[in-house]
Amino acid sequence: MRLFKFQIGQFFLVIGVFMLAVFFVTDQSRSPQFLLFFGGVLVIAVGISIMMRNREPPTGESARFRRVRQYRQKSRERQEKKRRELQARREGGRPPENPENPERQP
Repeated sequence: MRLFKFQIGQFFLVIGVFMLAVFFVTDQSRSPQFLLFFGGVLVIAVGISIMMRNREPPTGESARFRRVRQYRQKSRERQEKKRRELQARREGGRPPENPENPERQP
Protein backbone atom coordinates (compact mmCIF):
# COMPACT_ATOMS: atom_id res chain seq x y z
CA MET A 1 0.00 0.00 0.00
CA ARG A 2 2.92 2.34 0.73
CA LEU A 3 4.32 1.87 -2.75
CA PHE A 4 0.95 2.69 -4.25
CA LYS A 5 0.68 5.93 -2.23
CA PHE A 6 4.25 6.83 -3.17
CA GLN A 7 3.34 6.40 -6.84
CA ILE A 8 0.28 8.62 -6.39
CA GLY A 9 2.61 11.28 -4.97
CA GLN A 10 4.83 10.94 -8.02
CA PHE A 11 1.79 11.30 -10.25
CA PHE A 12 0.81 14.56 -8.52
CA LEU A 13 4.38 15.80 -8.84
CA VAL A 14 4.42 15.16 -12.59
CA ILE A 15 1.01 16.79 -13.06
CA GLY A 16 2.19 19.84 -11.09
CA VAL A 17 5.33 20.19 -13.20
CA PHE A 18 3.19 19.91 -16.34
CA MET A 19 0.87 22.63 -15.04
CA LEU A 20 3.84 24.92 -14.37
CA ALA A 21 5.18 24.24 -17.87
CA VAL A 22 1.81 25.22 -19.36
CA PHE A 23 1.80 28.36 -17.20
CA PHE A 24 5.21 29.38 -18.55
CA VAL A 25 3.99 28.83 -22.11
CA THR A 26 0.94 31.03 -21.46
CA ASP A 27 3.21 33.61 -19.84
CA GLN A 28 5.34 33.75 -23.00
CA SER A 29 2.21 34.36 -25.05
CA ARG A 30 1.52 37.41 -22.84
CA SER A 31 -1.70 36.03 -21.40
CA PRO A 32 -0.57 34.28 -18.21
CA GLN A 33 -3.01 31.95 -16.51
CA PHE A 34 -2.12 32.37 -12.85
CA LEU A 35 -4.54 29.63 -11.89
CA LEU A 36 -2.14 27.17 -13.59
CA PHE A 37 0.79 28.58 -11.62
CA PHE A 38 -0.86 28.40 -8.20
CA GLY A 39 -2.50 25.07 -9.01
CA GLY A 40 0.82 23.63 -10.17
CA VAL A 41 2.64 24.77 -7.04
CA LEU A 42 -0.15 23.37 -4.85
CA VAL A 43 -0.21 20.02 -6.68
CA ILE A 44 3.59 19.74 -6.48
CA ALA A 45 3.46 20.43 -2.72
CA VAL A 46 0.77 17.79 -2.21
CA GLY A 47 2.72 15.27 -4.32
CA ILE A 48 5.95 15.84 -2.40
CA SER A 49 4.19 15.57 0.96
CA ILE A 50 2.54 12.27 -0.07
CA MET A 51 5.88 10.95 -1.32
CA MET A 52 7.71 11.91 1.87
CA ARG A 53 5.10 10.34 4.15
CA ASN A 54 5.05 7.05 2.25
CA ARG A 55 8.66 6.47 1.29
CA GLU A 56 10.37 3.18 2.06
CA PRO A 57 12.70 3.12 5.06
CA PRO A 58 16.40 2.80 4.23
CA THR A 59 17.61 -0.79 3.93
CA GLY A 60 20.59 -1.50 6.15
CA GLU A 61 24.09 -0.27 5.49
CA SER A 62 24.92 0.71 1.95
CA ALA A 63 27.88 -0.66 0.04
CA ARG A 64 29.07 2.84 -0.79
CA PHE A 65 32.52 3.68 0.51
CA ARG A 66 33.02 0.10 1.69
CA ARG A 67 36.75 0.25 0.99
CA VAL A 68 37.12 3.53 2.87
CA ARG A 69 35.38 2.04 5.93
CA GLN A 70 37.62 -1.03 5.79
CA TYR A 71 40.72 1.15 5.52
CA ARG A 72 39.63 3.29 8.48
CA GLN A 73 38.89 0.20 10.60
CA LYS A 74 42.34 -1.26 9.87
CA SER A 75 43.94 2.11 10.59
CA ARG A 76 42.17 2.29 13.97
CA GLU A 77 43.32 -1.24 14.80
CA ARG A 78 46.93 -0.36 13.94
CA GLN A 79 46.78 2.80 16.04
CA GLU A 80 45.31 0.88 18.97
CA LYS A 81 48.03 -1.76 18.69
CA LYS A 82 50.77 0.92 18.64
CA ARG A 83 49.18 2.66 21.62
CA ARG A 84 49.12 -0.58 23.63
CA GLU A 85 52.76 -1.35 22.76
CA LEU A 86 53.88 2.17 23.70
CA GLN A 87 51.98 1.96 26.98
CA ALA A 88 53.61 -1.40 27.77
CA ARG A 89 57.08 0.01 27.06
CA ARG A 90 56.43 2.98 29.34
CA GLU A 91 55.40 0.65 32.12
CA GLY A 92 58.71 -1.22 31.73
CA GLY A 93 57.14 -4.48 30.66
CA ARG A 94 57.30 -6.31 27.41
CA PRO A 95 54.81 -5.47 24.72
CA PRO A 96 51.89 -7.87 24.51
CA GLU A 97 52.48 -10.93 22.38
CA ASN A 98 51.21 -10.90 18.85
CA PRO A 99 48.40 -13.51 18.67
CA GLU A 100 48.31 -13.30 14.88
CA ASN A 101 51.96 -14.35 14.43
CA PRO A 102 53.25 -16.12 17.58
CA GLU A 103 56.68 -17.11 16.16
CA ARG A 104 57.65 -13.50 15.53
CA GLN A 105 58.29 -11.78 18.85
CA PRO A 106 59.87 -8.32 19.14
